[in-house]
Amino acid sequence: MALCAGELKESLPIESRHPFRFRPVMLNYLHVCSCRPFMLQALSIGFAFGGVMVYVSSAPAFVIHILHLHETDYGWLFIPLIGGMSAGSWVAGRWSHSFRPATMITAGFVIMTIAAAANIAYAALVTPAIPWAIVAPLFYCFGMSLATPGMTVRALELFPRHRGLAASLQGFIFMALFALGSGVVCPLLFDSALKLALGVAASVILSALCWWAGISAKPRPADEGFIEEETASA
Repeated sequence: MALCAGELKESLPIESRHPFRFRPVMLNYLHVCSCRPFMLQALSIGFAFGGVMVYVSSAPAFVIHILHLHETDYGWLFIPLIGGMSAGSWVAGRWSHSFRPATMITAGFVIMTIAAAANIAYAALVTPAIPWAIVAPLFYCFGMSLATPGMTVRALELFPRHRGLAASLQGFIFMALFALGSGVVCPLLFDSALKLALGVAASVILSALCWWAGISAKPRPADEGFIEEETASA
């Protein structure tokens, strides 16, 4: 905290800063919450990660009871998941200069959909075993990480002068969905690889529907309706 206070200087120009007072901040959060395109796009990002959350939250049941591995074998699950996300993020960064965000978002959804369908077919037809049981989740993570950077940027572009506030709300929605899914939904899927695969498919379907609805909804004028510093001071 001392290093941050002393060395991490605020880069935003003074004239672009917003008041750090409870009432303006809360009203501005409520204003962002009332933006239908943003909320739908933020939900879409959260649901996309929900396909990963299904396996993260169900890791003990998946590794020990479904794959019949030992408590020291969690790497069989988490290394592919993290590897897929890392690879997807790397490719997204490399391709960002050559392809439009919409192209990478579409490619990500296609990969996630194929991975989810392959996961259902594998779980329904074959007794899950290493290494094949983690191939589809790996590609799902890759597709998710390929799509979400562009999705995040597009959602934040709805509020060009209030990206920080919008990003914090986006993070809150993401973590709220993660908590709700981990505590309520995933325990219902613990006992079956097929149920876990169906949970991943439901996540990508919800994500695609929210994204389509979010980008189809008419956005209001950028940054309209926020309480700015001079208004708050008055």
